[in-house]
Amino acid sequence: MSRSLSSARTGRARRISRIASLVTCAVALASACAATGDDAASANGSTSTGFDFTTSGAGGGDLVDSACAKSTDEARNVPLDLYIMFDRSGSMAGPKWSQSTAALQGFFESPANAGLGVALRFFPDSGCDGSKCSVSACATPKVPLGYLTELSAPTDTHEQALFDAFVGLDPFGGTPLSVALEGAVAWAKDTLAQNPGHKAVIVLVTDGEPTDCNKNGSFLVSTAKAAFESAGVVTFALGLEGASKSLLDQIAAAGGTESGIIIGTDNAKEELLAALDSIRDKQLACDYAIPESATGEAVDTSQVNVLYYPGNGAAKQTLGQVPSKAECGDKVAWYYDDPIAPKKIKFCPAACAVVQPDTKAAVQIVLGCNTIPA
Repeated sequence: MSRSLSSARTGRARRISRIASLVTCAVALASACAATGDDAASANGSTSTGFDFTTSGAGGGDLVDSACAKSTDEARNVPLDLYIMFDRSGSMAGPKWSQSTAALQGFFESPANAGLGVALRFFPDSGCDGSKCSVSACATPKVPLGYLTELSAPTDTHEQALFDAFVGLDPFGGTPLSVALEGAVAWAKDTLAQNPGHKAVIVLVTDGEPTDCNKNGSFLVSTAKAAFESAGVVTFALGLEGASKSLLDQIAAAGGTESGIIIGTDNAKEELLAALDSIRDKQLACDYAIPESATGEAVDTSQVNVLYYPGNGAAKQTLGQVPSKAECGDKVAWYYDDPIAPKKIKFCPAACAVVQPDTKAAVQIVLGCNTIPA
């Protein structure tokens, strides 16, 4: 890993300020953060505005008052780790290979990705191929997980390692899609086991249907579905020319990302880069870490509330809680990743759709008052 986790989080915080202008604060009962916008973000928790705890919000009723509120905290996105599983089969030769690899390299070098965790694997390659069909080989990245910085390669050693992975690499062989996905799932589960507060995302990029190992499309769908339902591993399916849109749609839906992303031929570099940027932004915007209590006490997860400050200056909203994602419906609400032992606050799809595009929004988490239901 090219830098410490704390440094990675610092870089990520700078990156996230562009997405959500998150308010930084760790204050006592009556203290508060600035409401919204760039001033709040730049104050870095030093500005207090006499935060009004009693304004009603979308959750209904008054939120909290100084009698119960122990602290507020920045809404910090959970660390995001991507495993990019990239097709280098023979059909990728030519413009598809040159344009798609250029898009990847453009993604790696973007300062917007400071703090983002990235691991990279090609298939077929070194046992992750049609002759061995080795899940363990596919679960071993060519470039292990590391965190990008705002610096450029070679100073950013992880970025340099990602660039170096393409040197002397040419497309060849078939498309062992099933074992590539199985290996990516194994990697993601292992990463989450070692870093339970992180979010692991698979980015599967291919230009064809499976030709080696298990060729049954339903196996791919069930693999993505099991990973999402059992471990919360999200799978994005990106298809270049020649890929089956129907299959990618099924894999993506099973993996929690609704539909596949098809990359056109004429502007493959630009479209793939835009897709990667969109994946990063969507995954960052809607998952937050449960903050530590300002008093050092264990957080009572039945006394957590979430505030959303629209970037247009409209009144803040209290986002109510639902017991699980299954009960989200069309509610602008949130839920815990695990009701029994929660580690993350997750926004329902409707809440994510509101907050994610609001680039000047601010999100706060208030501890100490009974959680307001949606």
